[in-house]
Amino acid sequence: MKKEKREEFCFRERERERERMSQELTPEQKARIERNKREALERRRKSALSLSLADVDNSRIRRVHVHSDRIRRLNGDDVECNEGGRYVLYWMQSSQRSRYNEALEVAMERANARKKPLVVAFALTCDYKDANERHYNFMVKGLLDVKEGLSRRKVPFFLVTKKKREEEKEREVQTEIGAGIPEAILSLSKNAIEIITDCGYLRVLRIWRETLARKVSIPITEVETDVVVPVFAHLSSRPKLDVSAASFRSFALPKSFEHTENVPDLEEIIALWNKEDAENARVSAFETLNDRFAFVIDGKIASSSSSTASEQTAEDILSVLKAKFGLKETPNIPKCDKYHVGGEIEAMHKLEAFLDPVILRKYGELRNDCSLGLQSHLAPYIHYGQISVLHVAKRARRFAALHKSDEKIQRSVEVFLDELIIRRELGIQFVVKKRDTYDTFDALPIWCINTLEKHRDERETRYTYEELEKGQTDDPLWNAAQNELRLSGKTHNYTRMYWGKKVVEWFRDSREAWTVLMRLNDTYSLDGRDPNSFTGVGWVFGLNDRSFPEAPVMGEVRRMSMSGCKKKFGKAIDAYIERWNGQREKGGRQVSIANMFKKQKRY
Repeated sequence: MKKEKREEFCFRERERERERMSQELTPEQKARIERNKREALERRRKSALSLSLADVDNSRIRRVHVHSDRIRRLNGDDVECNEGGRYVLYWMQSSQRSRYNEALEVAMERANARKKPLVVAFALTCDYKDANERHYNFMVKGLLDVKEGLSRRKVPFFLVTKKKREEEKEREVQTEIGAGIPEAILSLSKNAIEIITDCGYLRVLRIWRETLARKVSIPITEVETDVVVPVFAHLSSRPKLDVSAASFRSFALPKSFEHTENVPDLEEIIALWNKEDAENARVSAFETLNDRFAFVIDGKIASSSSSTASEQTAEDILSVLKAKFGLKETPNIPKCDKYHVGGEIEAMHKLEAFLDPVILRKYGELRNDCSLGLQSHLAPYIHYGQISVLHVAKRARRFAALHKSDEKIQRSVEVFLDELIIRRELGIQFVVKKRDTYDTFDALPIWCINTLEKHRDERETRYTYEELEKGQTDDPLWNAAQNELRLSGKTHNYTRMYWGKKVVEWFRDSREAWTVLMRLNDTYSLDGRDPNSFTGVGWVFGLNDRSFPEAPVMGEVRRMSMSGCKKKFGKAIDAYIERWNGQREKGGRQVSIANMFKKQKRY
């Protein structure tokens, strides 16, 4: 009896304390508390939705460890699964990998729960805006890795493209939905129980998903797989755009620990179906597509007369795409296989090579020295989703934990993660929150536009696009940076900033300078057409940067000069220039992972 009275007394005291505190709170604080409660309840509801398998025998089903903030339904909770469906469909688009892929593991779990196989499909369009043969080569090599990885797990994988009919050739109709996406996925959904997809952030990628969500009659679930801190779970509570890395860091850095430290490692879900079930699902998927579509991988197209479907190479696939499906040849833009070979296997090799004590004792202090090979070289792989940024962040923090006494390694990992999480995901926030304008000059802060316009008469247009493209300027450092981009598919982080700043100086019209930089970047960079393309180019105009004392030519926008670079790095600049502008084979001999992380030989 005494115990019950004591509990009742404590309960009343707690209620009085809550009432007293609520009276002391401001209206804004009360509103924020209520909003946090609603968001917590919504996350709990989503988590229950994503893992609700009560109608199935769960005794053999392994649970997938995916944070509930990453999972959301795109077409309403009232849309029901197709109980007569023959497979669960994973529409792979942004996360082109078979390992450490949250969307894939969620789809595997759903398929097991439904006692049906999983089918994975990638719908390829041969006229994606600003993509060329260099990009397709890198991507297709990665998709062949995906095929092998899924085959090991008894999961059929289809690379599907849309046939280019004669009447379509004549019309050349260009829409933001793109050729065959999401039309092929819409066709495949006819025999599907439900759809799982990964998350994209650019406008066209959002339109694809929104279009599919409107048209399908089965649930479509989106999983954020290519960020450390999920974007859409926090969009309502943080609708305003962060104007600097510092403001975004105060939010994202604590959240990043929640996802790297508090969520168990993603484990592969074992398929509960057999090879016969997988083959039946493959046949069922074939039946849904009419003659407007064709299978490039695991289908009816032989890549060449000398290749079978199981022996396809990227070169085989590209030749078929060019011959039959409208992929344009770009012989003036060389492939980058000497420097960066696409695929999740190569990405993991590069991560392993980067997480080395010798590299990371230098990275924090010397990463901007362009004569040293201290970059991770992971950006192209992250762009295509061939490696998980969450996995990279976890590995980096665990590496730091193993070297707690080494201050240089601690500092290097801190700097690397700031670039990987804060800088990169600041760019993703930018394209999501400025969805309608992020790819225009007008998305820049007004102070940047005004100060550059004020000083436009102090600049003159010095070079044509063609001269810039070929690295034919009077600035040897700029030429070296452009040659590196043109040949290897990426540019050193530090010289990239210089590369952009000089183009701003060389064009009277800042809008034209912005257009030229975006075109050069998207044409030659393996990770062009990326959220960070817009913020990276935007930064040279002042985006996410502070204003500086006003000066001629650039106004209040930060300046960079050859003399400043040489003062900071000395002979390293000369070595970089000689390496990429030399008479011998440009780029030296960067043919192995080991060489990529060593100081390059000077000729």
